[in-house]
Amino acid sequence: MAVKIRGFVLPSLLEKFLNEGVWANNKTIVVPQNMLSAIGIELEVIVRLYNLEGLILDNNYFDNISDTDFPFLKMMNAWESSKRTGKPITDVSKLDIDYAVCIASEIWDDVIHLDYRIDETNPRVLVMDWHNRVWRILAPDFDTFAKGIGLFD
Repeated sequence: MAVKIRGFVLPSLLEKFLNEGVWANNKTIVVPQNMLSAIGIELEVIVRLYNLEGLILDNNYFDNISDTDFPFLKMMNAWESSKRTGKPITDVSKLDIDYAVCIASEIWDDVIHLDYRIDETNPRVLVMDWHNRVWRILAPDFDTFAKGIGLFD
C-alpha cells in the first residue's frame, strides 16, 4: 500500500528506505558538494532525516500555518501558497507549500522537499539556498537524489 503524506504518495524508493530503516529518524546526511555546486550552492548542507512518524508530524505543520504567520514565513523561507493566492505557483525559486512534502531538515529549518507541482507521481527534489533565499532543483526525482547522496549504487 502506498504511503501518503499531506495527500501525496511518497516515491516508492523512499517508502522502501523508510521500511528498511535506511531513511531513519535523526540520521544525518551531508549533501555532496558536487550536487550542490552544480546548482550554484557553495554552502555545506547537512540535514537530519525522519522516520515515517517524524515525516507525518513535521509535515502537519504546513497545513496549520495561520494567515497571521504566513507573511513572515513567506519572506523568511521563500514560501508561496497556491491555495492562499488562488493561482498556481510556477516559479521554482519559491516553494509552493501546498504541493510539497518535507523529507529532511536542518536544526531549525526544513530544507529538502519533494515538489509535486509538475508530477504528482514522480516529484522532483528541491533544496533551500539560504544564501540567496531561493529554492533550487537538487534532483529531477527522488531516485536520482538518493543515488546522489550515496544511499544506493
